[in-house]
Amino acid sequence: MERMEEYKALLAELSELHPGADTLERARRRRRRGMLLRPLATVAAVFALFVGLVNLSAPVAEACAGVPVLRELAQAVTFNRSLQAAVENDYAQKVNITKKQNGFTVTVEYLMVDRKQVNVFYRVTSKKYDWVETQAEFISPDGEAQGYFVLDLSAGGEPAGELWSCSVTFQEEVPPQLGMKLRIYDLSPERDYYTGGAHSPPPPAEDMWEYMESDERPHEKPLLAELDFQLEFDPYFTAQGRHIPTDAAFTVDGQTVRVSSVDVYPSHMEINVEGAAENTAWLKSLRFSLATEAGERFAAAPGGIVSFGSPDTPETVCYWAESPFFYEAESVTMEITEGEWLQKDTPATRIDLVHATAENLPQGVELLGAERRGDRWVLSLRRSHPGYYAQTFMEAHDSAGNAVEIGGWAWAAEGNGVDIESLALNDASLTEVYLTPRYTSRWTAEEPISIRIKLK
Repeated sequence: MERMEEYKALLAELSELHPGADTLERARRRRRRGMLLRPLATVAAVFALFVGLVNLSAPVAEACAGVPVLRELAQAVTFNRSLQAAVENDYAQKVNITKKQNGFTVTVEYLMVDRKQVNVFYRVTSKKYDWVETQAEFISPDGEAQGYFVLDLSAGGEPAGELWSCSVTFQEEVPPQLGMKLRIYDLSPERDYYTGGAHSPPPPAEDMWEYMESDERPHEKPLLAELDFQLEFDPYFTAQGRHIPTDAAFTVDGQTVRVSSVDVYPSHMEINVEGAAENTAWLKSLRFSLATEAGERFAAAPGGIVSFGSPDTPETVCYWAESPFFYEAESVTMEITEGEWLQKDTPATRIDLVHATAENLPQGVELLGAERRGDRWVLSLRRSHPGYYAQTFMEAHDSAGNAVEIGGWAWAAEGNGVDIESLALNDASLTEVYLTPRYTSRWTAEEPISIRIKLK
């Protein structure tokens, strides 16, 4: 723990500092551009819910500025407190693998690995391009795609030596080695088309559909380079993490939910829950925070991932939170404040596209309109208290029960806990559609529900 003590002393000396504007701007650039999502493929029918990165402060990066070994890596993980703690404890595998192609030099510098997640930190340099995007794909030795969620924080930015990162999460355990294919794309034509200049911000969320559908917009980003890396993991890191059985339950709206176990890893903490067999509704989401007996607080949804669903039912059975792995905590208290249910016998939401009317909408959702745009319909929904940027509807079918492709989602904040969600249906011939809701109702606890979870 010598590094931890050194860090705490340094942090105490710099506790009054505020993050500089340049540090905040780098953190903002690491957020994904725009608010448009495409449907995600699932693995083993497990649905993962994600949330945008919101932590734009950089106290750890500032505090580590005087420790050269930690400085850049600390700046690269300001979005994730669990990885911040890992940096503080020297939990990083330094690799320094360099590849060159078409005037680009890419160096994979660090890995942060545990049993369930791989975080890759790399640097891209080029004398010619100052606005590119990278996309990472992870591949097993036999050529199969690996992992079931890749979060790439390099979607836009200057590749002039900054440390970028991407991560991949595994349903089972991280393999001992992994291939990474890194593609580099030129964003300059698309960026200049919309903004009129290379240093203007990306389009606001409310303009995303017009932006994405414009015939004049360059729809293909030119591929500039494609580099392959072979990543081998130190077995010490891939063995880190522990499974802790627990048995605590709570009841809301007549529904009982049990916290069955937790898994604590350096990168995150997983809280596993299950609803009682006699429940009339599936638990779809929880809002909570965690606190240790010493008062250390941990938030839910680190690094973008919120929760995972069951492969057998619509219920959400695993919730992610920041990790107490590097803290001397005997226990944590889970403080639950809000949640969502999906009634087991709920009918599909029917939308009359021609007349823009709806039946069986989820609680807090209003249909604003339905508009035929080219070869698809775009629905507009107003949602009160939406919480995460999560889809209201997960599947679509026509009146005969045939699947209708959902072409994408977009969101725009309206303020005061309200947002506007747009949903595209890739079939302009439809006159009505039946949508499967992600949830049917929400609840708020009068007082936070406290669940104590022993860690030791």
